[in-house]
Amino acid sequence: MEKIGGLAVPEMVAAFTLYHDTPMQQIVIAGDPTQDDTQAMLRCVQSVFLPNKILIVRHTSGDSYLASQLQSLKPLQSVDGKATAYVCKDFTCSLPTTDVSKLRQQLSS
Repeated sequence: MEKIGGLAVPEMVAAFTLYHDTPMQQIVIAGDPTQDDTQAMLRCVQSVFLPNKILIVRHTSGDSYLASQLQSLKPLQSVDGKATAYVCKDFTCSLPTTDVSKLRQQLSS
């Protein structure tokens, strides 16, 4: 029993420190998950180490169950039919982008 507690304590301390020291980052990708531009955005987000991120894919073609349940997702639409990324940190959101390199910059700042 001591071994289990001994292994869990460092993980709990790491989680506690991460929770208090790292701001939460919310990322919404608005687009069709089957399309290449949406997949490129998702690969970009997944390639950056962001331990406190929340990633939501907002499917914009057809009725989205998630958007019908979360009113805050309804205005987050794709721009000009392209996959669009919305990045928010510390209750402040960056301008939406359809460019993967700009998304990478937003995630790194």
